[in-house]
Amino acid sequence: AIAEQGARWVAADNPIFRLSTKEKQAMLTQAVPYLSPGDEWFEPDLDRTLPAALDWRNNGGNFVTPVRAQGDCGSCWAFASVASAEARHAWRNRLTDPQMDLSEQQVLSCSGGGNCTLGYCSTALDYLRNSGAADEACFVYAASDLDCNLRCADWADRAIKIQSWSLVTQGDYTSTDLIKNALLDGPVTTWFRVYQDFYAYGGGVYQHVWGSYLGNHFVLIVGWDDATQAWLCKNSWGTYWGGNGGYFWTAFAGAGCEFGSWTMAATAIP
Repeated sequence: AIAEQGARWVAADNPIFRLSTKEKQAMLTQAVPYLSPGDEWFEPDLDRTLPAALDWRNNGGNFVTPVRAQGDCGSCWAFASVASAEARHAWRNRLTDPQMDLSEQQVLSCSGGGNCTLGYCSTALDYLRNSGAADEACFVYAASDLDCNLRCADWADRAIKIQSWSLVTQGDYTSTDLIKNALLDGPVTTWFRVYQDFYAYGGGVYQHVWGSYLGNHFVLIVGWDDATQAWLCKNSWGTYWGGNGGYFWTAFAGAGCEFGSWTMAATAIP
């Protein structure tokens, strides 16, 4: 069905595509981002030249941490936010090939940003700014809504914070140059609507062409390529999904699923 639509990408079998519809939906959030009083807006530097391509895995070094697996919990909002903090921290401190692993479970359980069903990057980023996240060993990920008190006693001494975050787009997935401008300073989180065909992505430039809507998802944009008119993204479904070790390419201007409509950029502490 996907091939018949003339898609620029190929479908491939994978363990996640074989899940039931209910299990697939469990990996999504039902949250739709919203604007809150006091949210700061990203201010682009219009004097900067946008390159034709950018990949934060190969930009004077790799500054993106390894792909994680969120399991059967809709905690993508926590994973995308933590991945952003990790990447921005690595770039700010010139830590190439970073292996740091901050605790997504701490953000899931302690931020007040949501749970395994509903969650928001904005609240997660607030928590990473105000409290920070300790290392994975402090609060090991369990893909469930654990009590916050289960984190390690010295978590505050082990936490890494972001300095701030700002809203790049608000419901406007056509602001390609604005997202690129924000990406020049490091990877950014974004939101999109997920349809059945996304689970079958196996390579190429994804665009929604088939299947029903199942829920929403947050991921990390780590680059772009003008030649293919696509964003390069880090997912949180493990390295066995997607045909690219857990990464995927998706078309500019929404990809038929409002991709990029709610994009947020963190700033690392100097």
